[in-house]
Amino acid sequence: MENNGQLLLPNSVNCLQISNPKPSWENIMFETTLPGPEKLQRPFGVPGCLDFNCSPLWVEFVRATNVRVKLSGHTLVNDSNHQYFGVRRIVIGGTCDCHGHGSDCTYLDNAKPYPKYICTCDPRTFTEGEQCEQCLPLYNDKPFVRGTIFKANPCKKCQCNNHADSFSYYRSLDANFDIRNSAGGGVCNSCKHNTMGRYCENCKPLYYRPKGKNIFSADVCQPCNCVGPGVVFGNYNCQQDDSTPGIEAGQCNCKKYAIGLQCTNVKQVIFNFLRLIWKVVHNVIVIQLELLAVK
Repeated sequence: MENNGQLLLPNSVNCLQISNPKPSWENIMFETTLPGPEKLQRPFGVPGCLDFNCSPLWVEFVRATNVRVKLSGHTLVNDSNHQYFGVRRIVIGGTCDCHGHGSDCTYLDNAKPYPKYICTCDPRTFTEGEQCEQCLPLYNDKPFVRGTIFKANPCKKCQCNNHADSFSYYRSLDANFDIRNSAGGGVCNSCKHNTMGRYCENCKPLYYRPKGKNIFSADVCQPCNCVGPGVVFGNYNCQQDDSTPGIEAGQCNCKKYAIGLQCTNVKQVIFNFLRLIWKVVHNVIVIQLELLAVK
């Protein structure tokens, strides 16, 4: 690459050549955005990218942890009085890498074993970590993406209906991987409150959601209690919601003449028949008693 020439890639480097070798205490500055004496713009390397955070090569390039300074070419100077040179001062600076999600950062000079910095994550990004490098436990319905000055790319909230404490992302479930505002590939972990399902949206077996019950309630799922003598033997589950027309949520599977949510009542026709039998039996007993009395 030509000395002081245009940089071709975000991680390209070249030689900075000083035209005047006389002592002048010139500054040779290496900058990520405007390198070289001619202040040529460093390319981003990604079509449509106009920001540091959307250029992976550029981001990786400035993560350098070691800097080497090599002084060479002094023998090319014709003037013997200027065939040697030295470095008066080297200043190396850097910025906090908060992945585009930090509002501030603090440098801890006394941290052990090495000094470090800790970012203050902007609460609107729903990120966490010393460098805001990951999403909060319930905000990873989409994969973590760096924020830029053009796109904040905040972490996307998971919908577990207040019944889970964490969420896992699966790329295979994300039909629109590149669209941040579309449904993602998340699955709720360890649903609580007797719920189940990808989003903890259903009740577990032997539990049901009463009609009109708020899905965010901790007691959204109630026990079926299908254990009485009127319940068909072995059928301990019940209608888990009111999605089936004509069947009430919580309805147990009753025997032929049992009725009620938990099959604790008897159908009216059977009850009337039993009353009739009792009445007939009662009258027979009364007649027999009267005959005995006459004798």
